[in-house]
Amino acid sequence: MQRKQKQLADKEKKRAQKQKQKEERLKEKAKRKDPKWQAEQKQKKIKEKALAQQKKLQQKEKSRLQKQKDKVKRQKDKQKALEKKTAEKLQRKDPQWQAEQKQKKMDLKLKNAQNRAKAKIAKEQANAKKKLQKQEEKAKRKDPQWRAEEKIRRQEAKKAAKQKKLLQKQKAAQKKIKDKEKKAAQKAIKAQQHPPMDPKKKFLLLFVVLWLVGSAGGAGVYFYQHPKPEVAVERYLQAFVADNTAKMATYGEVDIDFVSENIANDPFYQSLAPTMQSKVHDIEFTVGEPVISGEKATISTDFVVYDLGKALRDALVEFRKENLVQVVAGHYEQSELDAAMITSLQESLDAAEKNGKFRVEIVLDHSSGKWRVEALRETNQQLAYVLTACIYGEKPPKTPRSK
Repeated sequence: MQRKQKQLADKEKKRAQKQKQKEERLKEKAKRKDPKWQAEQKQKKIKEKALAQQKKLQQKEKSRLQKQKDKVKRQKDKQKALEKKTAEKLQRKDPQWQAEQKQKKMDLKLKNAQNRAKAKIAKEQANAKKKLQKQEEKAKRKDPQWRAEEKIRRQEAKKAAKQKKLLQKQKAAQKKIKDKEKKAAQKAIKAQQHPPMDPKKKFLLLFVVLWLVGSAGGAGVYFYQHPKPEVAVERYLQAFVADNTAKMATYGEVDIDFVSENIANDPFYQSLAPTMQSKVHDIEFTVGEPVISGEKATISTDFVVYDLGKALRDALVEFRKENLVQVVAGHYEQSELDAAMITSLQESLDAAEKNGKFRVEIVLDHSSGKWRVEALRETNQQLAYVLTACIYGEKPPKTPRSK
């Protein structure tokens, strides 16, 4: 009942609102028909139109005045520029001004000539100093005492290196002994914690363990003898670092000399061989993921190596520059020349840094039933380049910079 009453009240309210709106519309209509209201609206529109027209006229007038001002300003600027130009022309015709300008030019020219002369003298002095230093260096190298001292210094350096290596080996041995003692102590603690097992149970457990080890061991031996391509590459390179050619041959082809026979066997170059041998095998590498296609696999590997090829080339170029004039003039004996060249090559090899960073695509083959690195002389020439310290083979691209 209450709901119906409420609905009726709402309807009545809406009807009253509509009636009110209708009355307002009728009033508005009546108002618009009133001649007085119409006359007022017309008068209002006329006034608004007149005001707008007046405003427009004012803006036009303002614009005209501004244009006139701008024109006057331009004329004044033009007049000033003309006067300035005329004054400059008159000034240029003045003999005193011309003389001053001429003097300024001469002073500037003289100053430039003095600066050039100073620069030339400084350059000549620097060249003379450099030449004197080179001559002193040459004289020093010819000195038997200096050569003897240099020989002693190299021997001491070798001894120091050997001693360092020996200390490292001793430290490694001590560490192994400590590890063994630690393991033995741990085993003793475990033995105390876990009493001996019943003989029957022990025999049964031993039988099960031996059976499992036999099964797993067979698989382990197979996977060790037939490693994945990335493992084969890693073992091949580890054997190279250890200078173990026989082990390298287990995982790939070894068809080049990493240090040339000419250097290793020639008495003239033999003194260079130890440095080259140590730096050639001192490499760092990071083996990537393999891309396998049938019987072939390619592995992208990043290397950091010594660039001995550049070191030797630079040493020979520098040696020719320093000694060519003396050789042509006949001031050197052959033995002195040979000794100077070996010294120059040795110094360059000693100074060489491990800064050659390359990315090599290593190719492997599986036709023999296990993954092997293919021949260095033919397929893997880029690998040959990094394993010979940038002396032999095809130069690979640089390792991309990490973002």
